[in-house]
Parts: sequence; C-alpha cells; structure tokens
Amino acid sequence: MKKKLSYPTLLDHDVRDAFPDNESVNEALRVILAAAQRLAARLPIRTKKRRTQRHEKKTNCRVLAMSGKKILCKTPIRQSRHDLRKRIISNQSRLLQKEHPELKHAKDVEYVLQWLEGDRWVIDKA
Repeated sequence: MKKKLSYPTLLDHDVRDAFPDNESVNEALRVILAAAQRLAARLPIRTKKRRTQRHEKKTNCRVLAMSGKKILCKTPIRQSRHDLRKRIISNQSRLLQKEHPELKHAKDVEYVLQWLEGDRWVIDKA
C-alpha cells in the first residue's frame, strides 16, 4: 500500500479567509485543474507562426563597388529575391564599406547589383 504524501502550504490571510479548511482549498483547485484540462483539450498547441512563403524564387546575386568600369571590390555571393533590390544594395554596400573603409570617402564609387543567370553575371536592369 502506497503512503499518501501531504504537501503543506502556507496561505496568505485573504486566501485563508476565502478557504477556511483543506476541503474547500482542494475543491477549488480541482475546479481550476478540470477547467485547464478542458481548455487544453480544445486548443491546439501554438507553434511559432511561419512567414508566408513568397512564390518568387531566390537567385544568386552580388554587389560590386565600381569606379568607372573598374571593379574595386565585391560582396560574397548570396541568394535573394529580385523584389528586394534596394535593400540588397543598401545592406551589401554597408558591408563593403565596413570591410573597405576607403569606399566611404571615395567620390566616384557606384554600387551595382548583379544576378547570376545561367553561368554568367548580369547587371540588374531596374
């Protein structure tokens, strides 16, 4: 025969006034437990909400820092969507300026976005 365990707890005065004996405390806790179990059975467990997938596929791209027709430096190849052109150029040009601080003060530097189409790099048309 298993020994029944007792869990003594100290109740605050206002709770003690509302529940004067063990029976009333246990009854109230059972009501809360039953409600929680019913609620858990009805509600699905929430998982992290996924972003809606875009149908546009990602393509390899890179940003070049150019002076005239000369390539000064370029970012590593990354995958992105064509609709993010402005954001890509902005973020990747900042990355290039961190790696090459001389680009910040150069006057004739232009940042050009290229997309990989097949086996060759094509300058962004937009």
